[in-house]
Amino acid sequence: MCRARIGRGFFVLLSLGLLSACGRHASPDATDAGPAVAVTVAHPLVEEWPVEIAVQGEVRASREVAVSALSHDAPLLSVEADVGDTVREGQVLMRLDKRFVANEIEQRRAMLAEAGANLDASRLTLARSRELATTGAISEQDILRYHTELVVSEARLAVAKLQLASSQMQGGDAVIRAPINGVVSKRSAMPGHVPASGEELFRIVSRTDCEVVANVDTELLSRLPQGASVTIYTAGLGEVAARVRAVAPSASPNRFSAQLYLQTRHECRWLPGTYVSAQVRLGMSPALSIDRSAVFARDGFQYVMVVDGHDRVHRVKVTTGRLRRDNIEILSGLGVVDRAVLAQAATLRDEALVRPASSDATASKQTVARPASAVSAQ
Repeated sequence: MCRARIGRGFFVLLSLGLLSACGRHASPDATDAGPAVAVTVAHPLVEEWPVEIAVQGEVRASREVAVSALSHDAPLLSVEADVGDTVREGQVLMRLDKRFVANEIEQRRAMLAEAGANLDASRLTLARSRELATTGAISEQDILRYHTELVVSEARLAVAKLQLASSQMQGGDAVIRAPINGVVSKRSAMPGHVPASGEELFRIVSRTDCEVVANVDTELLSRLPQGASVTIYTAGLGEVAARVRAVAPSASPNRFSAQLYLQTRHECRWLPGTYVSAQVRLGMSPALSIDRSAVFARDGFQYVMVVDGHDRVHRVKVTTGRLRRDNIEILSGLGVVDRAVLAQAATLRDEALVRPASSDATASKQTVARPASAVSAQ
């Protein structure tokens, strides 16, 4: 009887030891998991995104006018504009000394009067010669000579009239005004200087419109439609809408590129010679995208934390493409059925247990899963 009781006691102790040993070797899922981290997850979306190419170019004025002096031998009396000044159409730029022009006009008038008097004398001489020809007192050769002198006098009178009109025109040009609205970009006029006729004294560039001249790879020209939409980016000025006005008829043989002319649709916001960046839209293509906060960099690569069916996270290497607002395109490594951790993904360790909650913004935009053959223009 005693032996039976001892045997049953030994069996109970052995059973308790085995249960204790089993408890010490429980599943790591039950003991090593620790507290689950609350995270926000979202599924990638498939949407139509614009395909764009990045270009850089120089701003040039669409209109640039040279202002010259039509008068000659007239010194500049005053110069009333300088480089950088904003001028309006009709505004006075410089004044010429009118005294020299007035003297020239008086000389032209005297020459016109002299040519008129010579013409009257030639007409009278020819009339008298014809009367004498009836009496035989003068030869036909003399009559021909008097007729030639009359024609020459008429031509000299016409020249004198044109010279007087030219001088009067120069008298009206003694005050030189701006032909367009714009900014003075060049000035060579100096008070006291005697400009030659047609010499450039000012250069004015229009500020109402401008264009950007950029270089684009010739391989992309076939994909570039005429009139394509362009967005120009400048620090402090935001986005400016533009369009592709024209493509240069020939390419640069050394750089395998062609010039692209981008015309703005509003008043020019930059000074000529400024370099700006722009995005030229080539079309639309599907893109698999996720919130930018889900992607983090480590060891020179980009990763996303994906939650599996057991609410554990795994680090997945991805390849990214285009950016649009707060989303980034995923070219490889992620699918539409995957749940990606947002915001705090970089702080999680691999295989960590999480408590996922769906993003409301992503859930409202969820679309039917389909492959995304997105094209990223570099």
